[in-house]
Amino acid sequence: MDERSVQTQEQEAATIDALMDLQAGWDGYEAPAPNRLAAALAKSAIRIMGAAGITVNRIVPAGEGGVALCFIHGEKYADIEFLNEGTIFSALSDGDAYHKIVQVRATDDELKKATQRIGEFLEI
Repeated sequence: MDERSVQTQEQEAATIDALMDLQAGWDGYEAPAPNRLAAALAKSAIRIMGAAGITVNRIVPAGEGGVALCFIHGEKYADIEFLNEGTIFSALSDGDAYHKIVQVRATDDELKKATQRIGEFLEI
């Protein structure tokens, strides 16, 4: 892994850490704040994605409570949401609708598969 990807992963991890400062209702409604479990799972995924050469475009709090990693390439969009209770979902969108919304188990192997699916879908 080159120095740039290490720096990128450190910046992404810092962005996730900053989400931990949010309070419940951060969205002006009643969205739960991300918790440590969601943050830890998202950081694991960032490590795996860094090894695969995939950079996250945006890191945002999930409206259902948790952390979302977002990927954009042209009209295509993908994300992985790490919810506070430990559930993980991956979704792919061609710009018109979501396709292949799948639940991902919290294992390195499953996160690698989700990363590969995103990379192939976005053609990156």
